[in-house]
Amino acid sequence: MRGKGILLTLIILASCKTKPAKQAVHSKPGRVLQASYSHNKTIIPIKQQDTSDDNIADETAVYYVVVTDTGTNYYHLKEKMENIHQALNISIDTMGRYYNKAKDLIALPDNDSDEIYAGDYYPRRYPTNFLSLEYMALYNRGSSIKTIALIAGIYENKNSADSALKILKPVRSNAFAIKSSIYMRCIH
Repeated sequence: MRGKGILLTLIILASCKTKPAKQAVHSKPGRVLQASYSHNKTIIPIKQQDTSDDNIADETAVYYVVVTDTGTNYYHLKEKMENIHQALNISIDTMGRYYNKAKDLIALPDNDSDEIYAGDYYPRRYPTNFLSLEYMALYNRGSSIKTIALIAGIYENKNSADSALKILKPVRSNAFAIKSSIYMRCIH
């Protein structure tokens, strides 16, 4: 039952505005993994009430998510993320989130300026080339809701994702890309 509550919370967490990216946790410049996307797009986090296939298909965008590793231990994956950053100089963007032990959740601080998401998980939904820790179920519907993915970017096309994988493979041989339909509409 608790798992269903967490999934419902993850699905309900959305607003009608795009959350600006916060500063990366590391100050040295990062390597760009050949992302090709428009900065002018307004891409809205998932929040859905009608889950019929026809309605969801009309309100999703297909992106390629590059995953370097998955697991359930936030701290272990965070260490791997920092190692990739050091080895390849790819920037990390936590979007201000951290692991809240009490809630067992990757979350924004309780005092975050975004009142809707403060204290809760805010998902990465738009094309980007940062390293970050995200819940895999948001990109791959068959995944456990507690599986955390070490993401190395979300790309608009397969070629960009493949280019990112070429850079990552020498350091993370198990890295892969998945094609993901990401719900984009706001239902506030």
